[in-house]
Amino acid sequence: MAIVLDTERFELGERADVTAAVLQDVSAPSYVELGVDSGSVRALFEAWQVGEVVVQQSIMSGFRVVRTPRQIRQSPSPVLTLNVQRRNTSHLAHAQTQYEIPPGEMFVMDFDLPYQFDWHGGELTTLFIPLDRLGLSTDTIRAALARPRGTPLYPVVANQICLMGDSGEALQNDAGARELGIACIEMVRGFLRSAAAHRDEDGMALPADILLTQIREYVRRRLSDPDLSAAVIARAHNISVRSLYKLCAGAGFGIEQWIIAQRLEKARAALVDPGERHRPIVVIAHQCGFRDASHFTRRFRAAFGMTPRDWRATVLEPTAGAVSSLLPGTR
Repeated sequence: MAIVLDTERFELGERADVTAAVLQDVSAPSYVELGVDSGSVRALFEAWQVGEVVVQQSIMSGFRVVRTPRQIRQSPSPVLTLNVQRRNTSHLAHAQTQYEIPPGEMFVMDFDLPYQFDWHGGELTTLFIPLDRLGLSTDTIRAALARPRGTPLYPVVANQICLMGDSGEALQNDAGARELGIACIEMVRGFLRSAAAHRDEDGMALPADILLTQIREYVRRRLSDPDLSAAVIARAHNISVRSLYKLCAGAGFGIEQWIIAQRLEKARAALVDPGERHRPIVVIAHQCGFRDASHFTRRFRAAFGMTPRDWRATVLEPTAGAVSSLLPGTR
């Protein structure tokens, strides 16, 4: 893939129709209004496949593109683009926000949201990413679209897109193209998470999936604390206990039982760690947040079908006696 469109290859009277068609092909069905007469239309689109992403360089005269809710319903296009304005200034109305985009600025577009894009001529570098490869909720993406400049990753991503646009041909043919494409997806995922997590001055709440991720990470770092509770977690994240329960229920788990499950998994791994073989089981239980050793043993047996002592013996001391004690009818 290289040149997608070069209007110099077409007769003057054909350029407007060809350009409008290509604009829709590289984005989504929409209404296209070219800002000049057909003979004055100029467009050069170059695109390169880099693993799972596409990089495009566009140089074009002015136009307006409008995508309506009806067009979205009839022809969904699950693609996200990150665009860097290289020359001139454009205007975008998208995701209930209006932007003026000067040279050097980046803007993000979800083709499954209505938009009006007024392009006044110039140059644009675009990174196309399939939405399903990002693995993010609609809420997270919409929140990121509302405030893309709020994250320190914004200039990092914009600069990366420019560099890729300047080296598209070489990158497409490079042996590391596939890995670079994967890295781009991860970079954009991180950028969107960061942008969505940025709080406005009005205290806008985080999207549910980001808040859940933060809660899970918070819990994992504090599993050894026996005082970890729903109240402690809720207070640390500036939400009510009721909101915490509702959030977790919506994700299909209960917070207390999930904490116990995480502690049991941590203890299970520690029990068979060769470096911990001489550490008493009761000490490991305490290090994993269990105050009472007998309670730990009961929960461990219920979760894994054997006592902590039997589990350790099976893995670290696989004697005939230890193994036979686990066979049906021998206990």
